[in-house]
Amino acid sequence: MSSPIVGGVPVQRERRKVKTVEIAGE
Repeated sequence: MSSPIVGGVPVQRERRKVKTVEIAGE
């Protein structure tokens, strides 16, 4: 399974600790 790269950071792991990366990517 390929994790979507959001903001240049793999959401696979960073998503749970840094939610800000998700918003910045969108």
